[in-house]
Amino acid sequence: MKRRRLEKLVEPHSQIVKQTAANYPGHPIILAGKSMGSRMGCMMTSLEDINVSAVVCLGHPLKGSKDALCPLK
Repeated sequence: MKRRRLEKLVEPHSQIVKQTAANYPGHPIILAGKSMGSRMGCMMTSLEDINVSAVVCLGHPLKGSKDALCPLK
């Protein structure tokens, strides 16, 4: 997947996570996904304005093209 396409997915996913956190204040945010969903979950942890308690990754690979790893905090 081209990096630009991946970057386009970050904003809508981050908005959903932020809205969920606002709807359930004080509750832990646990993200789970398979393959691309796992990568999105990992990417959400790298955003400063999102506090994720855990990420459950159910698919591989978490590496992108040219073996670039998904960013983690």
